[in-house]
Amino acid sequence: MDYTESKKLFFEYGGSKFGMWHERVIEKYESFSVPRELEQQWQEEILDELRKRMKSNSTIEEKTTIIHSYIDRSREFGKKDALDFLKENKEKLQDLDDFSQLVIIEQIIGRLLPEEPERRKPVIEKCIEKLREMLEQEANGKFVIDESYYEQGQIPDYLTDGKLKERLDCILCEFLDKKNGV
Repeated sequence: MDYTESKKLFFEYGGSKFGMWHERVIEKYESFSVPRELEQQWQEEILDELRKRMKSNSTIEEKTTIIHSYIDRSREFGKKDALDFLKENKEKLQDLDDFSQLVIIEQIIGRLLPEEPERRKPVIEKCIEKLREMLEQEANGKFVIDESYYEQGQIPDYLTDGKLKERLDCILCEFLDKKNGV
């Protein structure tokens, strides 16, 4: 059977069935009855493409988009490799502005913490260390926000209302609670 049209649709939505549902094309996609093995192959192609894009010289905005896409796709595809992806790209993450790194930390705490205590503990400790650095940067007025967030109007209220310290403290407390629960 020829799955050209279904593959085109699948890739158009980045493999996101939620995206297809949201745009009301899921019924059309499902009508192709794509075998699960083929769909898994396409999922790997999408993740491989994101890995390749991350290795290229990307802007901060592009890197942030790639990271979020990888985390979202990995989760939707039932993969548990998003933390590995972040570790593999550790040096690229250091290039990100502080706000982008904070958003990634929030995704880690909300969606990516490993269940196994031996894997969970180092992730939590690294995030706590980074949050403490951010608190120090905020206190010294050196918390950096990439200009693209301003240009796109994506600055959350807690940054414009001067509540960054409160937000960082809150996230840090969540991590400390999780660390104590390890």
